[in-house]
Amino acid sequence: MRSGSHPVFGPSGGPVPGAVRGSRPGDPAARDRRAGAPRGTDTARRSETVPAPQVTGTAVPPPALLPSRRPSGRLPPRPWKDSPADDVRKRADTGRGAGDEAGGEAASAPDTLGAPASPDAPDASDAGAVRTLTARTVPPVAEPSPAGPVLPAVPAPPSLEDRAAGCLVGAAVGDALGGPVQGWSPEEIVKRHGGRVEGIVGPFHDNWRTARPLTPFHKGDGHVTDDTLMTHALVRVYETVRDHLDAYDIADHLVPDLIGTPRWIPELETEALPLQRIFLAEKWIVARLHYGHADPREAGVGNIVNCGAAMYMAPVGIVNAGNPDRAYAEALDIAGAHQASYGREAAGVFAAAVAAAFLPDATPSSVVVQALRLAKDGTRAAIEAVCEAASSVTEAESAPAPLRAAVAPSTRWARTTATRRSAPGGPPGCTPSRNFPSPWACC
Repeated sequence: MRSGSHPVFGPSGGPVPGAVRGSRPGDPAARDRRAGAPRGTDTARRSETVPAPQVTGTAVPPPALLPSRRPSGRLPPRPWKDSPADDVRKRADTGRGAGDEAGGEAASAPDTLGAPASPDAPDASDAGAVRTLTARTVPPVAEPSPAGPVLPAVPAPPSLEDRAAGCLVGAAVGDALGGPVQGWSPEEIVKRHGGRVEGIVGPFHDNWRTARPLTPFHKGDGHVTDDTLMTHALVRVYETVRDHLDAYDIADHLVPDLIGTPRWIPELETEALPLQRIFLAEKWIVARLHYGHADPREAGVGNIVNCGAAMYMAPVGIVNAGNPDRAYAEALDIAGAHQASYGREAAGVFAAAVAAAFLPDATPSSVVVQALRLAKDGTRAAIEAVCEAASSVTEAESAPAPLRAAVAPSTRWARTTATRRSAPGGPPGCTPSRNFPSPWACC
């Protein structure tokens, strides 16, 4: 509306004489109200002037074709073509006006569509206009037939973060499952638990608080062992350094973590320093680096050669995901502060296997290929022997015997099978030695 042409207030902003607020000039409703006519007179007058549309068929005509309340004056043509959005709004406005006047009957018309209005049709506001409207009925839509069996949705591949978390969680779960039976033979496990361990079990000894040599550790009931404690300690070192590690980072960060910060120790059921739970081979790190001031790169020389370094090297493989060569080299550097010989080599090969598992389309076979490519000397021979034995295994129940037989020549206390004897309080098949009165508890 142009400035100064307000229908109520007029050009100067004041009210137009005789104007009724909310009305338009020439509005019959306004004239009726000024003359004191009762409300509804304008509606009656218009109903006499413009008859209701005659409909042929059974359907109510669409709202777009009913008379509108809008004034009869048409707007000048726009210099541009209406956009689809303008056309939709125009149809919606026309439908709302018609729906109000028709009492909402058009809005309740079921399953019908009206033919679009012809451009030659007379204006709804033209006096005496009578139109015949034809409505067409929409045929029912047939239900779509099943397109065959519904295939299950393919899950999205896990992200790198999910796979890293899964690696650490899986290691902790395996630790908790295997901790209660660590060092015991399959026969002893079956005798103690009535079969193979397939879930959480209690301690091997009911009197675990006083049983030797594992006191005072509560191994079992889902408790993780020093394997997981050391893994978490190495994760914290990576979190602090935010870079690749070497032997000096073990001296600067891992050793202070083991001796300076109490942690929750599940097997002790209390908070304590990790140093009070880890095994002798791990305490060696503290003795050599903190007290002996040894060169971190060769501090592992002279230590007990065991699985102590390999058991917490999974984070090295995660940090070097997809790069087994780099994981192997970094693990060897880190483990130099802890282990020597095949204990150090095992740490490098294990980290490489974890890194290889992060490669796209990795399979167990591809991981073994990477491990064999990097392994040296006796470590490689042991892996080859176990893989050869595993190739003939067809079921899990029969796997332990051939696999244990394949790895037996590589174990320290299994070389003298003819002279085996049981350690006091330990399972049969373990050979005591000068350093290990009970070697079956070496890890």
